[in-house]
Amino acid sequence: MGQVNQMRLPKSKALWPLFETIVNSIQSIEEVEACNNPTVTIQAIRPDYRQTTLGGEDELTHFEEFIVKDNGEGFTERNYASFLEAYSTFKVKKGCKGIGRFLWLKAFDNVEVKSIYSENGKWYKREFTFSLDKAVQPENNREEITAPVTGENKTEVHLSGFKPVYRDEVALALDSLAKKIIEHCLPHFIIESCPQMTIVDSLGGTIVLNDYYKNPTPRAYWNRPVSARSIPQRRVGLGMRRKPRPRSVQGRSRLRWRSMRTIRRIRDIRGLWKRRLRSAPPTAWAAITSRSWWKRPRR
Repeated sequence: MGQVNQMRLPKSKALWPLFETIVNSIQSIEEVEACNNPTVTIQAIRPDYRQTTLGGEDELTHFEEFIVKDNGEGFTERNYASFLEAYSTFKVKKGCKGIGRFLWLKAFDNVEVKSIYSENGKWYKREFTFSLDKAVQPENNREEITAPVTGENKTEVHLSGFKPVYRDEVALALDSLAKKIIEHCLPHFIIESCPQMTIVDSLGGTIVLNDYYKNPTPRAYWNRPVSARSIPQRRVGLGMRRKPRPRSVQGRSRLRWRSMRTIRRIRDIRGLWKRRLRSAPPTAWAAITSRSWWKRPRR
């Protein structure tokens, strides 16, 4: 696992292992010729215990685990061989570099994979764990099974043991996690080829990302009239600074402003790429899904 030690994952990109898992699910669904109901479900699991404030309200805790489920192609022989090969070029046309699975072990202690798929007219079940100490266990992890009742493939990737150095950098709110996923997978949402994606909080709460992308709405305490005075500004007029306000008020205004700014960014980029894709050649898909154009500049 020398590749894991050589890789660098900044704390600001703590959710990249989850993003890579979701993108893999989307690409796996694209490989299925006839998928009647393409779905991707993300379960965000928090600890069972919850602390209570002096006011009697339950505080949100950090996300500890993630489970990503899809009904795509699954871990077939060719996909599993690509998984075992470092820096695989199997999906290079889609912009993949073959290092996404190493990001799993950079931020998580253990990964469990369960996949039921059909190949050459037969049904198989593949189940294994992936960790830094034991690599892939067991090595012989495929067995033939009878056809499932639903008659469709099913793959589940369980990321557990979120390392504190990365876990503490992730926001606690579920809608904040939803926005991050939409921003990373934005090309799929723009061209409307994205499967039905749902994110579920283990302590309650569900967000359908497809609907959230079309109609992004701020959280309840952000959904208030925004005036020019409530928006934090560094400068007012010609070089004049606004009188500083209490930190708590500034914090609320900053959160509200960031939410509205994210909504405007999604709407602007969505309209821009829709206009571009109308005249784009078919080969533009590889350039769009490479995701290299969506790296936000550092400030």
